[in-house]
Amino acid sequence: MKTGNTTHIILFLVTAVFLVLTSIAISKINRKWQNVIFVIAALLCSGGIFFRYAMNFSFEEKLHLDTLMIQMLQVCNFNFILLPLMLIPKCEIARQYSVFFSMLAASTTLFSVPSSLALYKWNDVIVLNFWFNHVFAIALPIWMMAANRLRPQRKYVPAVSACVFGYFTIVYLTTEKLMDKGILPAGSSFSYVHNPSKMPVLSQLYDLIGAPYWYLLPVFFIMIGFFYIWAIPFNRSATSNKIKY
Repeated sequence: MKTGNTTHIILFLVTAVFLVLTSIAISKINRKWQNVIFVIAALLCSGGIFFRYAMNFSFEEKLHLDTLMIQMLQVCNFNFILLPLMLIPKCEIARQYSVFFSMLAASTTLFSVPSSLALYKWNDVIVLNFWFNHVFAIALPIWMMAANRLRPQRKYVPAVSACVFGYFTIVYLTTEKLMDKGILPAGSSFSYVHNPSKMPVLSQLYDLIGAPYWYLLPVFFIMIGFFYIWAIPFNRSATSNKIKY
């Protein structure tokens, strides 16, 4: 499946319709069933990552925990593991991180399919697992917002931005160590800290700045501004937007 081909467009449209219809439905059901749906969505998404890397697509094989740990350096994989924290009202930073960053980061992959999936058909287990995980990472925050159980709060933008910056810094330092030890190949593209992997905009920035990790800083500053813009509609009226925990 390649970006822009018929299969990709159809799958994208079906996903968009699914998100709209399910959001409307969830906003109309009672809290008990909302909670059940939220828990299932969070566990399925986190479980999908465990299945993909730790079980190597087959429960008949041995655990690949080393692969799972390394794959947690990928931004989407790390975000998926955090999803269950969205169910805990007291973990507001994790909830805001998911609604500001995780959801938006996952959505970009639905618009632009990674080149690594180009050789697979839409119904291949690798493509379905990839799509499944990313859709639920988008769906859970949207469903919680539709149920008025969560909203982006502008006051959390600095904290969320610091978390994102910290994540990419840790990934950069970790991959540097792993490459020095020969565990990862030189120029590993985990979360694009060393290599833009032919991603639009990132490739141009890398050509301009020419330094791993540092070339992402312009994106980081633009992201902070986007966070504030994204929060505006949800913060105009504190009374009308009161969250129901």
